[in-house]
Amino acid sequence: MRIPKSLLMFVLMAGCANPINEHTYDHYYRSGTAAEHANDLKLAQENFRRAAINARIGHLGAEQEGWATYEWSRMTGHLGNFEDSLRGFQDAKAKLGQAYGPDSPKLVPLFSEMGRLYQDNGYFREAADAYAAAMPLLEQIGILKDDPIGYADLLDDYATCLMNSGESQQAEQIEAKSQNIRQRNWDVAAKQQFRRYPSAR
Repeated sequence: MRIPKSLLMFVLMAGCANPINEHTYDHYYRSGTAAEHANDLKLAQENFRRAAINARIGHLGAEQEGWATYEWSRMTGHLGNFEDSLRGFQDAKAKLGQAYGPDSPKLVPLFSEMGRLYQDNGYFREAADAYAAAMPLLEQIGILKDDPIGYADLLDDYATCLMNSGESQQAEQIEAKSQNIRQRNWDVAAKQQFRRYPSAR
């Protein structure tokens, strides 16, 4: 049976990125970022949701769908929906792991946000595991030179979670590392302050 040319073109293009969806994705992603900066988290959440949908239906790839899902998950967590946020982060982790590899330094923002989400909702063991995944990757990309105080802040969160998980010896080691970094960089500030999550428990 001969395949009509129009159907053949549809089949060939079905798995390719759609430039219309790519443009729409960019629009929604930028709109989500702008809404977050304006502190309209509900609007940001909706825009990132639409960006993720356009990435998926437009076959834009795991990277773009993964980042839109990551941003949607952040907004969802900040709006107080822990379970949906966590599911979104796990989905984003799978997609970004597919795009970059599961141990890529590019996953640091995701591991760090998962750690904060778990920590702020009282899941200290899970938070410690997420922070533990981020730490070696951060040092790999030069965090001690680029943002030492931001790294010390994250180490403090990690130590708190370890202490609350009953791992006081390791927590003390992490605390000592953080204090050492602060002493050596007493005249600088963290480059970024991260929004904390409301507890849904």
